[in-house]
Amino acid sequence: MGEIIMLPLTLEGVTVVEVKKRTNAVSKLLGIEKLLNKSTFEISGGQAQRTAIARAVVANPLLLLADEPTGNLDSKNSKDVMDLFSILNTKKHINFDGYLRRIRR
Repeated sequence: MGEIIMLPLTLEGVTVVEVKKRTNAVSKLLGIEKLLNKSTFEISGGQAQRTAIARAVVANPLLLLADEPTGNLDSKNSKDVMDLFSILNTKKHINFDGYLRRIRR
């Protein structure tokens, strides 16, 4: 999963040291640092969603557009993803916009 998160930085030509530093920082923030050496088929849907979010935010965007980021998740993982968006907004000042499915409780 680490390579998936690193891809945007690699394409931008960021140094290897900085790529590893940012990948480790964002994976720790999102609670997926233990997934960095796993393959896609070894993780759950919620973990895959958090990995996709990490890939989207590792390059420090100002705005992240999300098209149904919780659409395929159960209510617990949906809440976790929304909590991650809140944390990223607070700690990294990333703004989010997109269509969010309402979570029924």
